[in-house]
Amino acid sequence: MQLPSLKHVVSEDEWNLRVNLAACYR
Repeated sequence: MQLPSLKHVVSEDEWNLRVNLAACYR
């Protein structure tokens, strides 16, 4: 799940939160 374009928009903290949530929903 690598989306550089989105990563540039959101902050690292928010990105980490989304990654953790995505991992939970898998």
